[in-house]
Amino acid sequence: MKIFLLIAAMICCLSSLQSQGGGSSLISGTPLGSDNVKSTYQNVPDEVKKKMAIFFEDLIGGDIKEGYNRLLENSPIKRKKQNLNSLIEKTKLSVDLYGSMFDYEPVSVEMATTSYFKVRFISLHTKIPMRWIFTYYKSPDKGWIITNILYDDQTENLFYLND
Repeated sequence: MKIFLLIAAMICCLSSLQSQGGGSSLISGTPLGSDNVKSTYQNVPDEVKKKMAIFFEDLIGGDIKEGYNRLLENSPIKRKKQNLNSLIEKTKLSVDLYGSMFDYEPVSVEMATTSYFKVRFISLHTKIPMRWIFTYYKSPDKGWIITNILYDDQTENLFYLND
């Protein structure tokens, strides 16, 4: 009987937390106390939006190398020539696989702090779309720089909270 009462009390507490908003993230699968804040593209700094637009417009125009050179200005990625060349070559290959890019759309933003965030895009191609994830850091002396770029054809993952 004591075990039954203990279980009933735990269920009541969980129900109370959920109705107050305290347990909803546990039930939805997001860890309690998570500092990650989902945001909208409107919260992305204008400097970053401009860089992203220029990058994607360069890719649409077929100027992949120039797109990366502009996007990665001041980024540690650009200093590693092998990594930069790999990004350029894999992006060229993606055009062969997925068709020409004709448009792009922002999907989501995840703010870790005011100086560190991820922004996700989908690029639209003639065959299938691609997923892009850019991680930005606000360097005290260089401004907004990219610290990581991921891209693939796993666009289905854009529907999930965490990638």
